Amino acid sequence: VLCLKVMWGDYARVLLARGLDLGHWGAPITWLRIRRLDHLRQAVSWSRAIQSDQWTTASSARSAPLFNPQLINHYLNMAKAWDASWDDYFNELGIQPCTIHYEDLSAAYEATIRAVFDHLGLADHAVPTAQLSRQADAINDDWLQRFQNWQASLAQTPEASDDMTQPLR
Repeated sequence: VLCLKVMWGDYARVLLARGLDLGHWGAPITWLRIRRLDHLRQAVSWSRAIQSDQWTTASSARSAPLFNPQLINHYLNMAKAWDASWDDYFNELGIQPCTIHYEDLSAAYEATIRAVFDHLGLADHAVPTAQLSRQADAINDDWLQRFQNWQASLAQTPEASDDMTQPLR
């Protein structure tokens, strides 16, 4: 049994760009897709993690992240694009992944893992204790609100909102 966690950007760059996919080796594949429905919260989380280099609660931040609406917007666009790319990939290949939502996993860990085990034919296995915990906190909520305010202010000045569609430099 081999389990891989792969983000779309890595999958596309490392495998698909070389004309490969996980089916290349001929091993049976069961796709489990963990999807986050709230792209904006995903973008805020990525912005914090990338700036601080703190990806889990088991590690410490190496630097203090700063609110940067352009950076959050960049990751918001990336989250939407990667989600759509997975949709397209699975649709093109006729793959029906077992899809769970991050929000469900966070709110109802045991029930969500049980559903995955059922899908994998492991209904009789015990659900392990969660190894990670949710990192979002009041800072995430603050950044979310500040970003929404920033978006609203740009909407009032159409020429400024054109910058939101430009790549981050």
